[in-house]
Amino acid sequence: MYFFLLSICTINALRLNPEYSAEFSKNDVVSERAKMNDSMGLEGPLKPEEQSKLKKNPLMKELKARVDGWHGQTIYFIGDSTIRNQFSAFCLLLNQQELVMTKPTIEELTYYLGHAATPANIRNNHGWAGCKDGKTTAFFAMTRENNSTAIDYVMEHAPAPDVVYYNSGGVYCMYGSSAPGIEGGVHTLKESCQPEYYKREMKGAISAMKSKAPNAKFVLMLSHSVCFFPDFKENLRRVNEAATDLIKAEEEGAFANVAIVDGWKLTDGKCKSADKSGVHYNMLVLDELKSMMDAAGLH
Repeated sequence: MYFFLLSICTINALRLNPEYSAEFSKNDVVSERAKMNDSMGLEGPLKPEEQSKLKKNPLMKELKARVDGWHGQTIYFIGDSTIRNQFSAFCLLLNQQELVMTKPTIEELTYYLGHAATPANIRNNHGWAGCKDGKTTAFFAMTRENNSTAIDYVMEHAPAPDVVYYNSGGVYCMYGSSAPGIEGGVHTLKESCQPEYYKREMKGAISAMKSKAPNAKFVLMLSHSVCFFPDFKENLRRVNEAATDLIKAEEEGAFANVAIVDGWKLTDGKCKSADKSGVHYNMLVLDELKSMMDAAGLH
């Protein structure tokens, strides 16, 4: 999703979703995307003022009490920046504001991505990150598409997971195949996001990860709604629809015992809670974490 920073610079005028504030300018969006590229630490995805607000949210106390009552859990967060921000909020639950994070080598990133990596890939990926308290540990790996190799990369650095919280990479699909021509009409889904291709890739990723972590509980997060460009929002709706169809078709197969967090339902129509990227809902990350914990049976 990071190449959006480049494509957004070609826009002459933003066609914002009517429910989203028209006050946002092109520069607002470009600036916000740049900040997200610069850092994976809490001062990037969750700004200090957002951290302060989250700490005052009654859900913080409720979720922290849950975590404190666990008898040791290892949770993997694997996905795009919407999962990354939930990981950062989870680290707040563990009272960890300083994250251990790495930058992979090209060789490691080739393995991690499942295809040949470049220096540009290293700038836009963060290897793995981790945080822990006395009993609970959490790890994060960035992947913007369906990916069955990121979990291998984390497992080389971390204990085997009790829970794998995975994002299906739908936000990557919102840009369509004609992203540079944003004013040029309806965006068509790129090949990797076409329903049958996407379902095949997601099934393969889930099946592979389940085979590598057979004792883990798997939770799949459907993608957020977004707050700009109706065509982008429609692309995401179609991808989530494909994911939902696959889940129903495979509920006794690849998706047996895979729980669902409906990111679309949690965020659609709530653009006042979104950041200026129109993708992240940082004031709702605790609600998302609660849904994940409920889905995973972590009470």
